[in-house]
Amino acid sequence: NNETDAEQLGEYVGKEKGFLDLSGYWQKIDKNFSPVDTLDEAGTEKYGMELSHRFSLQDQVRLIYERGLLYNSAPFENPIATDQLQASRTQMLTAQWQHVWQKFAFITEWLHKSVANDLNPNPKDGKGNVTGNVLGERIQYDFSKTASLYLGQQLGLTAINDSFTTAGFSKKISDN
Repeated sequence: NNETDAEQLGEYVGKEKGFLDLSGYWQKIDKNFSPVDTLDEAGTEKYGMELSHRFSLQDQVRLIYERGLLYNSAPFENPIATDQLQASRTQMLTAQWQHVWQKFAFITEWLHKSVANDLNPNPKDGKGNVTGNVLGERIQYDFSKTASLYLGQQLGLTAINDSFTTAGFSKKISDN
């Protein structure tokens, strides 16, 4: 075998195969930036990383770490933000496993989230530090390469009646 150790290592970590991927991001949203989809994130700074590993064509795992800081630097120009937002520090760790079997994809996920109000000098009544765990499952059926149906369920493990159910479809209209 004429392969060097470096070439063998490249094969192991998936050189040119998407076998092992690492990504990260940093984001800062100004306190007065208020489009509807980011209204509850005004004044936030976030960063995160994701490490994914494909064991085979059928199995992939992902580890995701995210941290967000919401600074309550009032006065907000947006009155909704003033009433609804308070400074907090959020940290999330997610582990996800995806398995593909024939036309089905099964995605199992565990999320640990902690929120601390230590950035807020005057926390609102009843809102202290919160920690929670969520377990989720999503099943997807692919009719074709462009059409699928899915059903998902998430359960909060720290409270009774803490669940989130979703169902839907996707259809790729065009590749261009």
